[in-house]
Amino acid sequence: MKKTEDIEIESMSDFEIELKKLEEKRAQLKREGTGNVSNFLFRGQSEQESKLETTLDRYADKGGMSMSEYYGRILHYKPQIETLTGEKWDIPSLEEYTAWLETLDVRKIQKPQAYDYMAYLRHHGFPSPLLDWTNSPYIAAFFAFDELAESEAAGSEDTGHVAIYAYLEFTGRGKSTLNPSPWIATFGPNVKTHRRHFLQQSRYTVCVRIKEKEALYASHEDAIISGEERQDRIWKFIIPKKERLLWLKKLYSMNISAYSLFGSEESLMRTIALRAFKL
Repeated sequence: MKKTEDIEIESMSDFEIELKKLEEKRAQLKREGTGNVSNFLFRGQSEQESKLETTLDRYADKGGMSMSEYYGRILHYKPQIETLTGEKWDIPSLEEYTAWLETLDVRKIQKPQAYDYMAYLRHHGFPSPLLDWTNSPYIAAFFAFDELAESEAAGSEDTGHVAIYAYLEFTGRGKSTLNPSPWIATFGPNVKTHRRHFLQQSRYTVCVRIKEKEALYASHEDAIISGEERQDRIWKFIIPKKERLLWLKKLYSMNISAYSLFGSEESLMRTIALRAFKL
C-alpha cells in the first residue's frame, strides 16, 4: 500500500532545502526513465489532517457522482450563471457530452468537456470535481497559512500544523493499466477562464473510476493509496501553525498576498489589514 511521504519542517529555508531534494529526485527519475516525468504541482491546506478532497467530494454521496449527472447539473444552471455574470460559454449539449463519455478511456483521460466553464465554477465556489493545485510551492504555502491568518485575527488557537503537498503524476515509466480505476489525470494551465486562474498559476487534477461501465468521479485519496510507486507520487510538508506570520511576511516580500492572487477589493483589504496589524 502506497502512502504519502511526510516531511516535517519549520522555516522557509528548510522548505527550500527539501524542495531542492525533490528536484534532485525528479532529475534522477528523468535519467533512469524512458518516458515523461511531470513537473511538480503543489497544494496548501490549513489542516495537516485534511484529506485531498474536492469540493464535490464534500457535496456528493460517498459513492461518487457520475460524470454525466454532474454535467447535467452545471448545464442546467448555465443560463442563470451567464445572465448574472455576463460571461458566456460554448459547451456541448448533454447528448453530445454523453456521446463523448462513451469514448472515454479512463486510462488516458482526455481534457474534460467544458473545461473552461468547470474551471470558472471552481474558482467561484461551485462544488467541483477539479482539485486545484499550483505550479508554485510559494503560492501553495500562502494558501496553507492565509486561512490561519484570518482565524488568528478572531483569536483562534495557535496549535497544530498546516500541510503543503507536492504531487508528481508521471515518474518516467508511464502509468499502470492493470488497475485503471480510480485514475488521476492533470489538466491545465491553458484555458480561457477567470484571471485568478493565471494569477495563482493554477492546475487541476480529476479522479475517475468506472463502475458497471459508468464513469464516476472518485476520491484522490483512494487513487493514491491503491496506486503504484511508478505514478502519482505524493510528498507532504508538515509545518507548525505558530510559524505562520514568519512565513506570510516572507511571502509578502515576494509579492504573494491575497490581493496578488485574487485581485479583488476584498482581497486588497485583507492584504492591507494583515500588513497593518500583524506584519
